[in-house]
Amino acid sequence: VVDGAPGIEPAERILRRLVAVVAAQLDMSTERVMEGLLLAELVARNALRHLVGDRVHVRIEGVDAGFELRVGPLEAGGAGAVIADSEVPVVGSVVEKLADEFRTDYEDGLEHLALRIDPRG
Repeated sequence: VVDGAPGIEPAERILRRLVAVVAAQLDMSTERVMEGLLLAELVARNALRHLVGDRVHVRIEGVDAGFELRVGPLEAGGAGAVIADSEVPVVGSVVEKLADEFRTDYEDGLEHLALRIDPRG
């Protein structure tokens, strides 16, 4: 559990470190590690705006050769908003481009965003 207050910077730093450690343990390419770090930054920055309560719950689990990053609890529509908030002109949603899979999970009636990041090539 990572405190969402007073700002997003602590959550970004912690999430980046967690993703870096997990990606390194999985022996992912440098390019894929960097993409995972970018996803972690975007999720931390955008998810906290849609958070229910003052704490964000983060789970990182190994899935096949990659890992899954799960963040919540989010307000209704929050998971989709986190994805939409990552849009960049001409490129589109960075989350959609870099995550191998993304979905909305529900726990106790609240949304959680789950992203799967697999090694590539």
